[in-house]
Order: sequence, then structure tokens, then C-alpha cells
Amino acid sequence: MDVYENDKGFFFYDHSHSILKDDTLALLTTFSNVLIPTRQAFLTDEALEGIVSTNLSNINQWVTDGISTNDLN
Repeated sequence: MDVYENDKGFFFYDHSHSILKDDTLALLTTFSNVLIPTRQAFLTDEALEGIVSTNLSNINQWVTDGISTNDLN
């Protein structure tokens, strides 16, 4: 599972000593074919460096060429 629409307040907090009050999320945790990973990929040094590097590259390309290789048309 990538995103759960009602996940605000569940992730990034330790709920190991509390009762899960969201029935849908509780049900999803019972299925052996459902994985619920935390959302931490964007918090790694590598991911943040990649974001900054791409943004700086885009800005430099826009300044020099007026267009970036990452522009969406």
C-alpha cells in the first residue's frame, strides 16, 4: 500500500501502546497481502540532495537556455 487517504496522524508517531481507532486501517493490517510501509523515502539525505540538485539544475537551465530538460509541456 502506498497511500492511505486517512493516514494523517498515524505515521511518524509511535502508536504501539494505543488502540487503533481507524477501523479500515485496522482491517488492512490483518491482511497478509497488504504491506503498510512508513513514508520516509523523501527524508533520506540522498533523496533531499537529489531534489536540491534537480531544482538547482532546472534553475540554471532556465536562466541560461530559457528551458529545462525537466519541463513538462
